Amino acid sequence: MSTPPPSAPVDAGSTISPEVRQGAIAAILGLLGMSTRVMMMDEKVGWGWVAKRLFAASAVAWASGTFLEGYITNQQIRYAVTGVCGYCAPEILQAVEDWVRAKLRAKVNEAERAAGLPVGGKRTNAKRTNKSKRGRK
Repeated sequence: MSTPPPSAPVDAGSTISPEVRQGAIAAILGLLGMSTRVMMMDEKVGWGWVAKRLFAASAVAWASGTFLEGYITNQQIRYAVTGVCGYCAPEILQAVEDWVRAKLRAKVNEAERAAGLPVGGKRTNAKRTNKSKRGRK
């Protein structure tokens, strides 16, 4: 296995740290990925909707670029994956939201079991009121 290529030399007079520069590049790539997705849409949407999606794409791309830096050593592949993460930002955010919601629901169920309450907010002694009397004589 060959060693990875050396990273680009940092300019001695530069005041921008490499981490900030990489984060900015990742955010721009995510923004461009979402811009591509928005341009390919057929339906009309407002500027607020577009701005919200672009911001979310930048944030997801920045986070994924930061996370993947330790796993993907090839810079071009990492940039490609970061752009794809920006393109798929709504789906990624939905998956993260579902994961967090499931974790929180599990903690709530665990706390309800520890307190002796019915799990999931189900009432055990509730009267049934959904019986229809219509049509009976």
